[in-house]
Amino acid sequence: MNAWDRYQHMQFWWMHLMTFIWVVFTVVLFVLEPLVLHRWFRDQAIKNSENAFAWLHGFHKALLGLSMLAIFGAVAGAHGFQF
Repeated sequence: MNAWDRYQHMQFWWMHLMTFIWVVFTVVLFVLEPLVLHRWFRDQAIKNSENAFAWLHGFHKALLGLSMLAIFGAVAGAHGFQF
């Protein structure tokens, strides 16, 4: 498609958001989780499991919300709606 120039236009904000979400997921899954988060979360769960799972649940809800926003923006953008 050669659509790289879309990153230069803010009307394609959903592409920026999708790329940001992919980078966050990639860094968390392949860098932070094996190196830091696995040990940290285990320690936090031992200290206070309620708080640890509440934090984890909140993080997942935030990423899900951003992902849904990117999906709705992409669908709207693909159908010609511009913000």
